[in-house]
Amino acid sequence: MKVVSVERGDFQVFGSNHSRLGSLRIVGASAEALGKSEALMAKVTFRGISGGASALKIVRAELCYENGTFIRDIEVKDGTIKVLDYIQVVNIEPKSGTELITEKTYTFKLILNYSFTAGDRGYIDLAAKVNDPKNLSIAHRKIPVFGHKIADEKRDVTLKVDVPGDAEKLYIVALLLKGNETSTKIYDVVEYPVKKGGCLIATATFGSELSPKVSFLRSFRDREVLSTFAGRCFMEVFNRFYYSWSPYVADFIRKNAIVKAASKILLYPLIMIPHLSSSTYRCLSQFPEVAILAAGYVASSLKGSVYLGLLLSPIKRFRRMKRHILKAWIYSLLLILIPIVLAEAICFTHLMMAATAIFVLLNIGFSSILTGTSIAEGASILSQIIKRKGRMSHL
Repeated sequence: MKVVSVERGDFQVFGSNHSRLGSLRIVGASAEALGKSEALMAKVTFRGISGGASALKIVRAELCYENGTFIRDIEVKDGTIKVLDYIQVVNIEPKSGTELITEKTYTFKLILNYSFTAGDRGYIDLAAKVNDPKNLSIAHRKIPVFGHKIADEKRDVTLKVDVPGDAEKLYIVALLLKGNETSTKIYDVVEYPVKKGGCLIATATFGSELSPKVSFLRSFRDREVLSTFAGRCFMEVFNRFYYSWSPYVADFIRKNAIVKAASKILLYPLIMIPHLSSSTYRCLSQFPEVAILAAGYVASSLKGSVYLGLLLSPIKRFRRMKRHILKAWIYSLLLILIPIVLAEAICFTHLMMAATAIFVLLNIGFSSILTGTSIAEGASILSQIIKRKGRMSHL
């Protein structure tokens, strides 16, 4: 217990004062950090007060750390100021208020500011909840903390959250658990709005997320693609690209019946291709990372052939370079496999994201060019056959 004797007008220990009629303000600092259950007592002696009883009351109290950060939660009772335990989210990424997308995985990075003095051992419970902060957690992480001197402690933590399809809001909440007890008291909360994600264009075209076609696309993504490291990395890149423009296209399709009908025709190959990719994955499922690369090769090559092959068929220059294009495709795939294998070996997320994106783009590009040249050659042969038959009929 430390006792400081303070005389009005002489505040060498506390530093400064400001008084007005009937009130006194004392500002100062403890000589050293206070340990758990330690206290600092300020004894104030007033001069010039007439005899008789005088009522003294603490009407306001503020405490701050040496760095100037104010302690959030204090309790003033019967002349005693008590520091309460607290947790504060100082910084978080994505920022509070960022619009999240359903059916997508986010990794939240937080800096927590907290004080824990009530026990020798406890936990910070960082939890994610949807639609209401009082609902059950969809993800949580326990962070052990221990009794220490009253100080401004900070911790960098992460929390991985899969945003469900029925989410309208997402809350990241911080709770404090003392010992083995459970608690529902929320010390801090960060709120995020959530918009519908998933296969937006397919959902708008086929009318519902419960459509078998849309459900299969989601199932293929969740059960097979996202179950692998390479698949998750690619989907992170794809989602950033896809969700930057797909909501606007989906709204346009939803509002135009003719466009919706045309979109159904255009999307049927896109629905069938994942079936073939899924079959490829299952054939190699004992080696998931190899399986997802094979499935990605099939999917990207078929999409390039179906959607771009016909458009590139009029380019005559490609017809004379077919053999060179095929060789370039093979060599390019062999080269891009090097960073993919390296990223897989050392779990380098950003390298895998870049390598898988290039892998897919190479397959789309080369497959569309080769398909275009094949269509052009087929059309040329068919034209020659028709001409020959026409000549023979004249004879």
